[in-house]
Amino acid sequence: MSSDQAEAQRGERNLKLMGWTSLMTDFSSQMVFPLLPLFLVGSVGGSPAIVGAVEGAADAVAAGVKLFSGRMSDRLGRRKPWIVAGYGLSAVTKTLFAFASGWLFVLVARVIERIGKGLRTAPRDALVAESVGPENLGRAYGYQRMMDGFGSVLGALSAAFLLGFLSVREVFVVALLPGVIAILFALRLREDRPLAPAAQGPSVQPSSALPVEVKWAVAACAVFAFGRMSYAFVLLKAYGFGFTLQQTILAYALYQVLYTASAVPWGRLADRFGMRRILSVGYGLFVLALAALGAANSALALLLAFCVFGVGEAAIDASQRGWLAQLAPKHARGSVMGALHASIALVALPGGLAIGLLYERIDPSAAFAWAALMTVLAALAVLLKSRTLPASPAAT
Repeated sequence: MSSDQAEAQRGERNLKLMGWTSLMTDFSSQMVFPLLPLFLVGSVGGSPAIVGAVEGAADAVAAGVKLFSGRMSDRLGRRKPWIVAGYGLSAVTKTLFAFASGWLFVLVARVIERIGKGLRTAPRDALVAESVGPENLGRAYGYQRMMDGFGSVLGALSAAFLLGFLSVREVFVVALLPGVIAILFALRLREDRPLAPAAQGPSVQPSSALPVEVKWAVAACAVFAFGRMSYAFVLLKAYGFGFTLQQTILAYALYQVLYTASAVPWGRLADRFGMRRILSVGYGLFVLALAALGAANSALALLLAFCVFGVGEAAIDASQRGWLAQLAPKHARGSVMGALHASIALVALPGGLAIGLLYERIDPSAAFAWAALMTVLAALAVLLKSRTLPASPAAT
C-alpha cells in the first residue's frame, strides 16, 4: 500500500470515528437539552428571557474557548488531545443538571458543559478537513452532521420513552452512559506525530492577519448567529401551543430526522455547486421556517415548520464550515474555525437575550421575525461576497 493510500485510509477511519463520537455525544446531549428549556421554565423558576440568557451565555463561553483551542491545536500540531478532553468534560457535566435547585445552577452547569464543546469543536472541524481531499469537504462535513443528527434523534426518542417511567432529573443521569461511549470512540482517533515548528508553515496568526475573504465569511456567519433562533424557543413554542412534554420531544425528534436525512445530500450538493450557494439556500429555508413558526395556528402547521427548520439547518451546517475550511490557509485551519466561533461569542449572549426578551415581553412572532431579518442580512452578505471580493476557485 502506498503512503498516499495509507493516509487516505487513516483519514476515512478518523472521519468514521469522529462520526460515531458525534453520534454518541448527541445521543447523550439530546436526552438533556430538549428538556432543559422546559425544565428551566417549569421546575426551577426560569422564564423565556432566562432561557435566552442561559443559551446565549453558554454559546458565548463555548465560542471563546473554541478560539483558544483552535489556535493551540494549530500551534502544537495536535488535534486529538483537545477533542478527547472536550468530549470528556461535556459527558461528565451533563449529569449536573439533575441536581439543579434554581436557574442559576443550570446556567453554571450549562456553561461548564459548553466549555467542553469549545475545547473540541475547532480541532475536530480542522481534523475533518485534514481527513479528506478538498473535493470532498462537503461530503465529510455532511457525514459528520448526519451522524450528529442521528444521535440527536436517538437521544430525543430515548428521552420521550424514558419520561414514561422516569423523572426529568433521572433522565439527565441516564444520559451519562452514551457520553462515556463517545469518549471511547474519541480515544481511538489517530493523527500524525506533531510537526516540527518549521514544517508547520507560518506561525499561527491573529485573526487580524487572516485573508479578507475569511473575515468576510466569518462576519456573515456572525450576523446569522446574532439572530439565530435556538431550538429552545421552537420547543417553547410547541409546548405553549398545547403539546405535552412527550409530544414536544417527539416533534423535536421529527426535526432531527429531517436534519439527519438531508445532511449528507446537502454536503454532496455543496461539493458540486459550491459551499456558498448551498449556504444561501440554507439561509432561505431557515427564513421560511421562521415565518412558518411565527404564523403557525395548528398542530399540523407547526410540525411542517419543524420539518423545514430541520432541512434548512442541515444545509447551513453542511456548508458553513466547509466554506470556511476551503478559504482557510492549510496551516491555520484550527485558527480559522476558532475565529468563526469567537465571532459567534461576541454576539451569542446579546443575541440570545434579545430573542428571549422579544419572545417574553412582546410576542413569540416578534422573536421569529427578528431572527428572520438577521438571517436575510446574512444571506445577502454571502450572496454579495463574489461581487465585493476577489473570487477564488475554492470559495465559489
